[in-house]
Amino acid sequence: MAVTAPDAEGRLTDQTVAFFEERARGGVGLVIVGGSVATARGWDESPFRPVLRMDNEEALPGLRRLGEAVHACGVPIIAELTLGFGRMATAIWERPNISASPLEVFIAKDRFPRGIYVPGGKRTPVPDAATAAQIAELSAKTIEAALRMQRAGWDGIELAAHMSYFAASFLSPRTNWRTDMYGGNVANRARLLYEIV
Repeated sequence: MAVTAPDAEGRLTDQTVAFFEERARGGVGLVIVGGSVATARGWDESPFRPVLRMDNEEALPGLRRLGEAVHACGVPIIAELTLGFGRMATAIWERPNISASPLEVFIAKDRFPRGIYVPGGKRTPVPDAATAAQIAELSAKTIEAALRMQRAGWDGIELAAHMSYFAASFLSPRTNWRTDMYGGNVANRARLLYEIV
């Protein structure tokens, strides 16, 4: 997110490299670059800006540069890849949001301590249940992003499956009401993440 300091198009900047290089130089054991998207859909629907793009080949030179800077300090670097924002997505009128199931999110304004950034006091639009084809496309694009990170020389990835983001919406029976191969028992609810890994 903001600490990654990408430009308006989601590309790495000198500030991005300086921020993570300074942490690596300071003695951390691992740098995890969050606030990044693995798919064009994730970029389009991100509820916050700036966000770092890892979804296209144009990002590769900058990602390689950041990896080399962190590695020069003897520290491994991994990317947190966000498939899409699911129930937390910014609505785009020409394309409905998608999630495991059609379930909105209400974020109460008074439930968080002062100084904690959350988009409180809002109710998200009810998303459509993602089709099997949409799930397969996001999975394939995320795998492409992971391979891109490997080509950039990074040490690994983590999949963003938290909050009410797309991948997270599959994990709990409270948010996943599906009856297909992505719903029901634990193995099916974890299938999306398992298939990517």
